[in-house]
Amino acid sequence: MFNSNMESFLQSKSWLEFQRHIGRNVFEYHEGEIRAEIIEHDMPYVNKNYLYIPHGPLAVNEDKFSPENFVSYLKKISKEKKYIYIKAEPLSKKISDKLIESGFRKSKKQIQPNKTQILNLEKTEDELLSEMHSKTRYNIRVAKKHSIIVEQHNNVETFWQLLKKTSIKDKFSTHSENYYHKLIDYFKNSDDIQIKIFTAEFNSKPVASALILIFKETGYYLHGASDYNMRAAMAPFVLHWEIIKFLKSAGLKHYDFWGIDEKKWPGVTRFKKGWGGSEIEYFGSFDLPINKLWYWLYIIGKKVL
Repeated sequence: MFNSNMESFLQSKSWLEFQRHIGRNVFEYHEGEIRAEIIEHDMPYVNKNYLYIPHGPLAVNEDKFSPENFVSYLKKISKEKKYIYIKAEPLSKKISDKLIESGFRKSKKQIQPNKTQILNLEKTEDELLSEMHSKTRYNIRVAKKHSIIVEQHNNVETFWQLLKKTSIKDKFSTHSENYYHKLIDYFKNSDDIQIKIFTAEFNSKPVASALILIFKETGYYLHGASDYNMRAAMAPFVLHWEIIKFLKSAGLKHYDFWGIDEKKWPGVTRFKKGWGGSEIEYFGSFDLPINKLWYWLYIIGKKVL
């Protein structure tokens, strides 16, 4: 068995197959004690590609992790397919160190968030409430006074409309609406991964929504949005409190708020940390250049752009 504490949905067979479903080339490496789900990604601005190993590779015994054959496999398919480089973002320091010894270099560019906030759902509701920031508890009460109703219905259109407004206001990019339809549809009958959309309503009007992915014993807050004009109702607070209670009732052990960064996202980070829990910092991103000329031209070009 692979270390379940270090395995995220991004290294699951189901997620790999979803990536294939939406048109990406994917590869699997299952040899000996090493496993990796590998996805082809496009390189912006140039007509080139690279290989990405999100939250991997994984090893049965990290103390005995020996990546020589794995790295040889990566180099072989990269040269055959003309990939420029390989990016890995493992969750284990031991694996990270071994990758560096095998020729990977630490990269400043990460795809997955480097830090996250994780809530222990094995605690009682009273314990969770007591360990929140006082402002978070207060805002939950404010939302309840506004009679905010939270429902789980997987309505992509409602979620998308809120997300689109939020992305315009906060100036961030999102997946397309079609992507979310595919995500919901693909996993609707899955035994491995579940996708659920929770929406908070005020006077029957959607004012906040969150897309939650459930894998094994963890619920992940992947995407969320809210109506800025209705911010006084504090809907996101009761929305997430109801999500937490739902996940607890389903027997899950962790709620991963999926990404915090006080410099990049100060407001979002303050909101997530307000729920208590533990701040987790991962070990970074690591690149293995295959075509070194193209790799360094790309790195330098991104800095200029």
